[in-house]
Amino acid sequence: LKQIVDYVKEDNKDVDEKKLIEWIGYGNGRVSQRFWTLDPIDGTKGFIRQDQYAIALALIVDGDVKVGVMACPAYGNDGGLLFYAVRGKGSYTQSITSYDTTIPTRIHIVANNDQNTFRFTESVESCHG
Repeated sequence: LKQIVDYVKEDNKDVDEKKLIEWIGYGNGRVSQRFWTLDPIDGTKGFIRQDQYAIALALIVDGDVKVGVMACPAYGNDGGLLFYAVRGKGSYTQSITSYDTTIPTRIHIVANNDQNTFRFTESVESCHG
């Protein structure tokens, strides 16, 4: 919470933990069993430097993610990719710019025990580490 307060203080010097928690609690006062959650720019720093970022959307029902969608406009060479999944129905990817003319590609998990083919990735943001 302190990191969030410190970040928000860059734009609003009057914020403290209590005020931030008040802002978060400005909902309608009810907890819904079904709701959508949106992260309009996941990877804000990547977006600012015109690099990788995503728009993320999820449908939550009874605490479980039922539908997930990520649009990655800067991914690949053809105007970006869309990734989506429905619990129990699989995961898919598709071009953003030609989604109406392309067939979705199913994403599969592959069992692999060959450590020589493992790929290690990490965030470009050192503070995520």
